[in-house]
Amino acid sequence: SRLSVGSARDRQRRYEAIAEAAEIRYEVEEAEAEVGAAEHKLFIVCEELEEAEIESEKAFYEEVREAEQLDLLREEAGTWGELEHLEQVVSELRQQAADSTWREAAAEQALDDGDMWTSFELRAADDEERELVALHREECRML
Repeated sequence: SRLSVGSARDRQRRYEAIAEAAEIRYEVEEAEAEVGAAEHKLFIVCEELEEAEIESEKAFYEEVREAEQLDLLREEAGTWGELEHLEQVVSELRQQAADSTWREAAAEQALDDGDMWTSFELRAADDEERELVALHREECRML
């Protein structure tokens, strides 16, 4: 009977040890499941962070590209403005050259026709010189 009481205690202790081991195994499995869930959440957060960094870099480079394009457009606008100004200056110079050529040809023709005063007026550089020529012409007529 003593052996059976000892065996019963041993069995009881083995059952308790098995139960405790099973409980520990259950707690370990729960902890592993929580670690797995936490790792999964961490993986998702890392992916989202990586995507956010990529989007942030894209946005940054897009802003840089836009700024560079604006700088280029400003430079082109300045260049176009300068070009338009130069085209206007060239056009004015061509007109002055054409006027000067016409005036010189007309002055030569007036001399050929014997009209010295008209030739002087045509060769005058500006309105003030033309007025002086006209005054001298009138003075000479009165003499």
